[in-house]
Amino acid sequence: MPDARMFDRRIVVPIRISIAMFAQIFAQQRRQGGRQVLMSLPERIRKRPQMDTSRPKRPASFRRRSSRRGVVTLELIVVTPIIAIMLSAAVEFGVLLAGLEHVSASARAGAKVASELSTANLASAAPADNINMVQAAIDNVLGSAGMASCMVILDHNPNCSGLVAATKSTGACAGCAAPAAALPGTGVIPGGSVRVTVCVDAATAAPNLLSTFGYDLTGRVISESITLPYENCP
Repeated sequence: MPDARMFDRRIVVPIRISIAMFAQIFAQQRRQGGRQVLMSLPERIRKRPQMDTSRPKRPASFRRRSSRRGVVTLELIVVTPIIAIMLSAAVEFGVLLAGLEHVSASARAGAKVASELSTANLASAAPADNINMVQAAIDNVLGSAGMASCMVILDHNPNCSGLVAATKSTGACAGCAAPAAALPGTGVIPGGSVRVTVCVDAATAAPNLLSTFGYDLTGRVISESITLPYENCP
C-alpha cells in the first residue's frame, strides 16, 4: 500500500495537475479567441467585397461583330435610295421606250392612211374627210397599248392640180409640234408627200416613278413623225 500511495503522489498527481493546467489554458485561449472573433466580426463585414452591379465587359470578338453589324446597317441606309432610283429609272425608261415604239407604229399607220386619201378628201376643209380618219387609224394602234394621242398633225404638199401644201391638226398638247424641216420637194418625190406627227402625253405612256426624285413626266410629251409619198396624184 505504501508503494501505491507513493506511485499516486509521484506519477498520477503530476499528470492530473498537468491536465488541469492544459484544460485551463485551453479554456482561456478559447475564450480569448471567441472575443477576438466577436471583435473582428464588424470589421470583416465592413471589409466584405461589394457586389459588382456594373455591366460585364463583352469580349473583344463580340464588340467587333457589333461594330461590323453597325457598318453594314449604315451602308444599307446609304445604298438603298440609290438602288431604288436605279430600279425606278430602269422600269420607267424601259416602258417609255416600248411606248415610243407604239407611237412610231401609230404614226406610220396614220401616214399610210393619209397617203391613200383621195385628192378631194385631202383638199377638203372638213376634218372628217382627212385628219379625223388619220387620227382614227392612229388611236387604233395606240389603243392596243393602252395609250391615246393628245395631238395629231398632218402636213402635205401633193404635186396635184388643185391641191396646195397645208397643215391640219387635231387635239391640243403642250410642247407638241411638227418637225421644223420642210417636206421633201417634188424634185425628190414627184407626186408630193404627206407627213404625220403623233404626240402622246408621257405620263400616260409610262409610270411616273421618278417624280419623287425630281424627274416628273407630267407636262412632257413623246412624239414621232413619219413621211410617206402621196399616192393619188394622177
